[in-house]
Amino acid sequence: MAKVSALKDADKKASPKPSSVDKIIELLLDGIQRGKIVPGQRLITSELSKNMGTSLAPVREAFHLLAGQGLLELLPNRGARVRELTTENLLEGVQILQVVGGLAIRLASKNKPNEAQTKALDAIMGRIYQAGDDRNATEFFLAISASHRYMNELAGNSYLNPVVGRLHLEYFNSQLATILPGNWDRYLSNYRELGALATTGDYKKLEKMLSKHFDWVMSILREKIEHEQS
Repeated sequence: MAKVSALKDADKKASPKPSSVDKIIELLLDGIQRGKIVPGQRLITSELSKNMGTSLAPVREAFHLLAGQGLLELLPNRGARVRELTTENLLEGVQILQVVGGLAIRLASKNKPNEAQTKALDAIMGRIYQAGDDRNATEFFLAISASHRYMNELAGNSYLNPVVGRLHLEYFNSQLATILPGNWDRYLSNYRELGALATTGDYKKLEKMLSKHFDWVMSILREKIEHEQS
């Protein structure tokens, strides 16, 4: 027993506590993903350091790290600003999601989900339906992001979630919400059909439907780009 206790103590010592930089990054990511911090919003170094009870240095480091990931834009001597994705950026991201999503479905079709996995996916789809009915864009796209990540897990390819993670999926999807006005019914209808196909395990139709959905989203984005350029 003494040896077991010693090993547990060693594990605790070996697991470093989150640094101030990590905590700041986590706070900012959560705020951005949940819409509490919006695209274009200015983040002031001194205010954030005061709220977090840290010095200015870890805040500046967190800003630089998130700027390197494309989430923030650094403002000389003025902190940072949440990056606003252009319509072209959104179109490029959807193209990536279409390819990754299709691959995830094809791989997942070879791994029959167990009962617990099926229930977990049903719960995620339930979140999507509820948020859609409530017209809650933030929760709607958070749930959609969760569905993409979960399907990637079912696929069993360890590279899929890091790929969509580079997009910062929740942040990316939150900005896709700008296309929802006037398209709620179609968007929700598409995901109800996707959910039904996932539940029945008809992965061939699921892949086709997902590709069709993304084609529709991209058509809206292309129309928006043409309007912006006219």
